Amino acid sequence: MNSLMVVIPILLKEVIIKKVYNIMKTIENIIEKLQNLTEMKLIILWNQYCDDNSLTDDEIHDNEEYTLNEFFSSVDDALRAAYYGEYYDDKYFKLNAYGNLESFNYPKDYMDLEALAEYVLDNNINL
Repeated sequence: MNSLMVVIPILLKEVIIKKVYNIMKTIENIIEKLQNLTEMKLIILWNQYCDDNSLTDDEIHDNEEYTLNEFFSSVDDALRAAYYGEYYDDKYFKLNAYGNLESFNYPKDYMDLEALAEYVLDNNINL
């Protein structure tokens, strides 16, 4: 067996490992930048990611009357969604898979920052 035939796969493996390592470090750096964004900028970026990936149930919205009126055609519908969801007087809300309200104060708890970092990397979004 030719020694070159043994060396080439080893070199390719090293190159691939280095590329994967660099991508992982890049993702880690992007996650760090995401964590340092203002809450509103992070939510806007997250909702853009959700919209581009058809994840509308995961979009995060301000918990205010105007926004709720956009989602529900009647007070009865809004009350039903609040009753069957986990809805409180929190700062933000999202709709769960059943169309019910889930409210919360810490949007990062409802985001997949690793997926968002990959989205930022894939779409060359400048933070």
